[in-house]
Amino acid sequence: MCLTIQKSFSTRQQARDFLKNPSILDKDMIVYKVLLTNNCSPYRGMYYEKGMHYYREGRNIFTSKIHKYPYIAWRVQIHEGLHAFTDLAEAQNVAYRNDKKIVKMVIPKGSRYFRDDWRKEIVADNLIWY
Repeated sequence: MCLTIQKSFSTRQQARDFLKNPSILDKDMIVYKVLLTNNCSPYRGMYYEKGMHYYREGRNIFTSKIHKYPYIAWRVQIHEGLHAFTDLAEAQNVAYRNDKKIVKMVIPKGSRYFRDDWRKEIVADNLIWY
């Protein structure tokens, strides 16, 4: 699953600068994670267990690419990070199409994140399955 930021940048450098400054949550956020029935993520195969706190740390928390779209400008795609949906209906749409399940998780206050409101997706550096 890749998060495509629905924002256009007129230069590649603007897109790079955007990626250097993820937003920071000011309160806990409930999100919806789509998993296979064996609790693995469908795209990276990461196993999730209830009651665990998942986090990414280090220099490359979010792995991304910057693409030049014809006649549009530069766009950002985030490939790695902890992906989820901010909207239950959107998560249900994806899970229904692919015979998967949805689990409710929390991104804790203070987490760094990128969000796409068009597809209601989020990628964060922390995710908790209570």
